[in-house]
Amino acid sequence: MGKMWSRMELGREAMESLKQQHVFVDDKWSKHRAVTDVDVSPFYPELTLIAYGDYGKVWCFYGLQHCRGDQSTDLYAIRRLWSGIHVRRVYLFRRRLCRRFSYTHPIYAMAVVGTKNSYTLISASTDGRVCVWDIDHLQKPLDMLDLRISLSIVSNYTSVNASNRKMEASVTSFAVLGKEIKELFIGTEAGKLYSTKVDQQKKKLEAGDDNSGIDADKRNRNSLLGSSTGGLVREVIVEAVSKEGSHFGPVTAMHFNPLLPIHRDSLLLTCSLDSTVKLWSSEHPESPVLSFEPSSEYISDVRWSSVHPALFAVADSSGTVSIWNILKDIEVPVISEKISEKSLNKVRWSADGKSVITGDANGTSYIYGVPSVIALPQQDDLSLLEDKMTTFSAAAAVLQP
Repeated sequence: MGKMWSRMELGREAMESLKQQHVFVDDKWSKHRAVTDVDVSPFYPELTLIAYGDYGKVWCFYGLQHCRGDQSTDLYAIRRLWSGIHVRRVYLFRRRLCRRFSYTHPIYAMAVVGTKNSYTLISASTDGRVCVWDIDHLQKPLDMLDLRISLSIVSNYTSVNASNRKMEASVTSFAVLGKEIKELFIGTEAGKLYSTKVDQQKKKLEAGDDNSGIDADKRNRNSLLGSSTGGLVREVIVEAVSKEGSHFGPVTAMHFNPLLPIHRDSLLLTCSLDSTVKLWSSEHPESPVLSFEPSSEYISDVRWSSVHPALFAVADSSGTVSIWNILKDIEVPVISEKISEKSLNKVRWSADGKSVITGDANGTSYIYGVPSVIALPQQDDLSLLEDKMTTFSAAAAVLQP
């Protein structure tokens, strides 16, 4: 009877489709301006934040405010609005402008990490510079890292001069493992994945400080904030996540599964202009656990569901959104819908996991409802996912050379 029910359930899903709920477009502020990022409020689920770029260089939030500048990324911080700007500055709306010396290249990725009572903003630009911002000290970054790739990782290059054996990590996306800034995973323009343990680097700096009587965190913060720009920046050599099996085009998005328990294996989704989505395990990162090919088009964005541990959404340049359930099928999505004639640049889930929000290259944003039979998890889905990942990881290990 269990197998029969499974087939019936799959049949129901096959007949379902995404249902259009809302379309956001404004002739003055958004029309013909590509959507560059989308996010939802963690406190008011009816509020959606959308960033635009291109011609008018305008960012706007329906019913709130707008800011001139070509916006490359935006997100909701807790109780505040952040926006990363293509002209190399970081804005905190209704507060103040951060110092412009932090970046010389476009900001392509941002993330807020932490809890409701303690959180930090991380931003990254295409020259490999990552800034960690303390909300209460926005005059200067709390920490500034210049990420570098050892050329020995990507080639057999050798040189007597040590400074010639590394190059900038051209960051196009990143993801933070855990609520604290313990490990940063980055995707690059070359399609490769790298990581660095940020906290370990900080501890090395603190260990070398003779002022042992001062609290380590406070000492580190004060020394960084009081130093010049040159003293603030520190160079970090990143480690290759996988020498084989990475992407063959720029990595456009990365997202850790937010629903897995902290003590469990972390699952990272990445997507690329090479038309693939890959699933990685933090415990066995040598090669991807699974590789999906949603379409022959460029993949713009990928995002885990906010409520279903095995569900994720993919947006591509053909204007299609596809919803995948790892527990049901790894070859085809459970549902796919062509939403726009233009490229879809971003996709996000609503807080309740019942809708997906997307934005296209023409400045139009859409909210589509996902059928409950697909969107909402069953009680045992988390344990089933863990069992599946164990099986998939073992199979991937066997295929390793």
